[in-house]
Amino acid sequence: MKKMRDFCEAHNVGITLTIWVLLGIAVAFAM
Repeated sequence: MKKMRDFCEAHNVGITLTIWVLLGIAVAFAM
């Protein structure tokens, strides 16, 4: 059970990082 929760947390972190990277690319192109 604990392993599953750790996996979900890691997955959420991955999604957050992906969003920040996409935002960074969008800002770079906007400049």
